[in-house]
Amino acid sequence: MMEQVNLLPFTPEAEAAMRFAYQEAVRLHHQELGTKHILLGLMAARESAAGKVLYRLGLELEPTRRMEERLKHTAELKEPVKPELNQPARELLDTAVKEAREAGQQQISTGHLLLALTQVENGVALDTLRHFEITPEQVQAYRQELLYGGG
Repeated sequence: MMEQVNLLPFTPEAEAAMRFAYQEAVRLHHQELGTKHILLGLMAARESAAGKVLYRLGLELEPTRRMEERLKHTAELKEPVKPELNQPARELLDTAVKEAREAGQQQISTGHLLLALTQVENGVALDTLRHFEITPEQVQAYRQELLYGGG
Protein backbone atom coordinates (compact mmCIF):
# COMPACT_ATOMS: atom_id res chain seq x y z
CA MET A 1 0.00 0.00 0.00
CA MET A 2 2.25 2.84 1.24
CA GLU A 3 5.94 2.81 1.83
CA GLN A 4 6.92 2.76 5.49
CA VAL A 5 8.66 5.96 6.56
CA ASN A 6 8.22 5.74 10.30
CA LEU A 7 10.03 3.64 12.84
CA LEU A 8 7.03 3.08 15.10
CA PRO A 9 3.87 1.07 14.38
CA PHE A 10 0.47 2.72 14.12
CA THR A 11 -2.35 2.08 16.58
CA PRO A 12 -5.28 0.27 14.91
CA GLU A 13 -7.18 3.59 14.70
CA ALA A 14 -4.22 5.41 13.14
CA GLU A 15 -3.71 2.55 10.70
CA ALA A 16 -7.39 2.75 9.70
CA ALA A 17 -7.08 6.54 9.24
CA MET A 18 -4.01 6.10 7.01
CA ARG A 19 -5.77 3.37 5.02
CA PHE A 20 -8.73 5.74 4.47
CA ALA A 21 -6.30 8.51 3.45
CA TYR A 22 -4.78 6.19 0.85
CA GLN A 23 -8.23 5.19 -0.42
CA GLU A 24 -9.18 8.86 -0.76
CA ALA A 25 -6.05 9.57 -2.81
CA VAL A 26 -6.88 6.59 -5.06
CA ARG A 27 -10.54 7.64 -5.35
CA LEU A 28 -9.47 11.13 -6.42
CA HIS A 29 -6.85 9.68 -8.81
CA HIS A 30 -4.08 11.61 -7.06
CA GLN A 31 -0.50 10.50 -7.67
CA GLU A 32 0.52 11.74 -4.24
CA LEU A 33 -0.89 11.09 -0.81
CA GLY A 34 -0.70 14.36 1.09
CA THR A 35 -1.69 15.95 4.36
CA LYS A 36 -5.17 16.71 3.01
CA HIS A 37 -5.80 12.97 2.57
CA ILE A 38 -4.48 12.29 6.08
CA LEU A 39 -6.81 14.95 7.50
CA LEU A 40 -9.75 13.21 5.79
CA GLY A 41 -8.54 9.89 7.19
CA LEU A 42 -8.41 11.32 10.71
CA MET A 43 -11.93 12.66 10.29
CA ALA A 44 -13.15 9.28 9.06
CA ALA A 45 -11.76 7.71 12.26
CA ARG A 46 -14.52 9.56 14.13
CA GLU A 47 -14.27 7.52 17.33
CA SER A 48 -10.52 8.06 17.63
CA ALA A 49 -9.02 10.85 19.75
CA ALA A 50 -8.25 12.95 16.66
CA GLY A 51 -11.66 12.32 15.12
CA LYS A 52 -13.42 13.45 18.29
CA VAL A 53 -11.32 16.62 18.53
CA LEU A 54 -11.91 17.52 14.87
CA TYR A 55 -15.67 17.06 15.23
CA ARG A 56 -15.69 19.12 18.47
CA LEU A 57 -13.93 21.87 16.56
CA GLY A 58 -16.72 21.79 13.99
CA LEU A 59 -15.15 19.83 11.16
CA GLU A 60 -17.46 17.43 9.31
CA LEU A 61 -16.19 14.84 6.82
CA GLU A 62 -18.44 15.53 3.82
CA PRO A 63 -18.10 19.36 3.70
CA THR A 64 -14.35 18.98 4.18
CA ARG A 65 -14.17 16.29 1.50
CA ARG A 66 -16.06 18.54 -0.94
CA MET A 67 -13.73 21.45 -0.20
CA GLU A 68 -10.66 19.24 -0.59
CA GLU A 69 -11.91 18.04 -3.96
CA ARG A 70 -11.98 21.67 -5.10
CA LEU A 71 -8.40 22.22 -3.94
CA LYS A 72 -6.44 20.63 -6.77
CA HIS A 73 -2.96 21.02 -5.28
CA THR A 74 -1.78 17.65 -6.55
CA ALA A 75 -1.55 16.22 -10.02
CA GLU A 76 -4.67 14.30 -10.98
CA LEU A 77 -4.89 11.38 -13.39
CA LYS A 78 -7.84 9.35 -14.58
CA GLU A 79 -6.17 5.94 -14.77
CA PRO A 80 -5.63 3.81 -11.63
CA VAL A 81 -2.85 5.12 -9.43
CA LYS A 82 -0.72 3.96 -6.52
CA PRO A 83 -0.21 7.19 -4.56
CA GLU A 84 3.15 7.84 -2.94
CA LEU A 85 3.61 10.04 0.10
CA ASN A 86 4.49 13.61 -0.81
CA GLN A 87 7.06 15.61 1.15
CA PRO A 88 4.59 17.31 3.53
CA ALA A 89 3.06 13.90 4.37
CA ARG A 90 6.53 12.48 5.06
CA GLU A 91 7.23 15.46 7.31
CA LEU A 92 3.92 14.84 9.09
CA LEU A 93 4.82 11.20 9.76
CA ASP A 94 8.32 12.12 10.97
CA THR A 95 6.80 14.69 13.34
CA ALA A 96 4.20 12.14 14.55
CA VAL A 97 7.06 9.75 15.43
CA LYS A 98 8.70 12.53 17.47
CA GLU A 99 5.39 13.32 19.20
CA ALA A 100 4.93 9.66 20.14
CA ARG A 101 8.49 9.29 21.42
CA GLU A 102 8.30 12.51 23.44
CA ALA A 103 5.13 11.17 25.06
CA GLY A 104 6.95 7.91 25.84
CA GLN A 105 4.64 5.89 23.61
CA GLN A 106 5.56 2.99 21.35
CA GLN A 107 2.86 3.51 18.70
CA ILE A 108 1.72 6.41 16.54
CA SER A 109 -1.87 7.31 17.38
CA THR A 110 -4.36 9.52 15.57
CA GLY A 111 -3.56 12.16 18.18
CA HIS A 112 0.11 12.15 17.21
CA LEU A 113 -0.90 12.44 13.55
CA LEU A 114 -3.24 15.37 14.21
CA LEU A 115 -0.73 17.24 16.36
CA ALA A 116 1.91 16.69 13.67
CA LEU A 117 -0.50 17.90 11.00
CA THR A 118 -0.71 21.29 12.74
CA GLN A 119 3.08 21.62 12.50
CA VAL A 120 3.47 20.99 8.76
CA GLU A 121 3.32 24.52 7.37
CA ASN A 122 3.52 23.51 3.70
CA GLY A 123 0.71 20.95 3.87
CA VAL A 124 -2.72 21.53 2.33
CA ALA A 125 -4.45 20.20 5.47
CA LEU A 126 -3.35 23.20 7.52
CA ASP A 127 -4.88 25.48 4.87
CA THR A 128 -8.08 23.44 5.14
CA LEU A 129 -8.22 23.85 8.92
CA ARG A 130 -7.69 27.59 8.53
CA HIS A 131 -10.44 27.73 5.88
CA PHE A 132 -12.82 26.35 8.51
CA GLU A 133 -11.39 28.86 11.03
CA ILE A 134 -9.61 26.22 13.10
CA THR A 135 -6.18 27.25 14.29
CA PRO A 136 -3.25 25.02 15.20
CA GLU A 137 -3.52 26.52 18.69
CA GLN A 138 -7.10 25.27 19.03
CA VAL A 139 -5.98 21.75 18.11
CA GLN A 140 -2.96 22.02 20.43
CA ALA A 141 -5.33 22.94 23.29
CA TYR A 142 -6.47 19.31 23.14
CA ARG A 143 -2.86 18.05 23.40
CA GLN A 144 -3.33 15.95 26.57
CA GLU A 145 -6.47 14.31 25.25
CA LEU A 146 -4.83 13.64 21.89
CA LEU A 147 -1.70 12.13 23.39
CA TYR A 148 -3.30 10.11 26.14
CA GLY A 149 -6.89 9.68 24.96
CA GLY A 150 -6.18 6.66 22.80
CA GLY A 151 -6.64 6.23 19.08
